[in-house]
Amino acid sequence: MRQVLGDSIPGFVAWTMEHYAPEVQQWVRQRRQNAPWAVFGDFNRDSIPDLVMDGTDGRRSLRVALVSTGHTYRLLILNALPLSDQLLHNSIEFLAYEAPGTVDTLACNEQEDQCHAVPFHFAADAFQVVFFEKASSLWYWTGDGFTESSTSD
Repeated sequence: MRQVLGDSIPGFVAWTMEHYAPEVQQWVRQRRQNAPWAVFGDFNRDSIPDLVMDGTDGRRSLRVALVSTGHTYRLLILNALPLSDQLLHNSIEFLAYEAPGTVDTLACNEQEDQCHAVPFHFAADAFQVVFFEKASSLWYWTGDGFTESSTSD
């Protein structure tokens, strides 16, 4: 993983706890969660650990996935934003592991501007992108990449 990441994005550095707002740091500590910038899971169900991680290459804020492909890893950039002071500190956005199972996702009717919960079942590890006390979305593997589904707004 490290070599693929280094070859693909030279200078990539994962966020540290100082990147996150105090309320996120407290939430993570209370729940004894792993690092809020990284999630390990078997997203593609091949029994080899995969990784999703947030960080920076010094120019951009990045969310990357390293997904196993036999004896190596494929790097996917899931999100890239220009780096700004606003993105460097007090972030309320973090990653959380989601075990296989069923979660409620949002189905929205744009014409009526209404959303309702719809159960969604997934068979492999997934991850949530959480905006502390604001919104979240589930990201799951589809066979050739990740798909996002809103779980709260």
